[in-house]
Amino acid sequence: MLGEGQPLYASGIPTISSCPIPDYLCQVLPGGGLDRLDPDYAFQQVETFARTVDLLDTMPRGEIGIVPFNLSTVIGDLL
Repeated sequence: MLGEGQPLYASGIPTISSCPIPDYLCQVLPGGGLDRLDPDYAFQQVETFARTVDLLDTMPRGEIGIVPFNLSTVIGDLL
């Protein structure tokens, strides 16, 4: 199971994850674990994601791709 990106993958539409979460972020660390943060690397990640969103906003929908609606898949996931 690929999760919420599965219909996009099945339709041949590339995806990117906006929430990669290392395990240590789920821990309670002294000082919040900010000593592990690399500000330059974090900036690069945010900048890349923002450029991607800007690019996608300028593209026609048909150029990005269309995910066919399948009610049985939606209902199957809920059961």
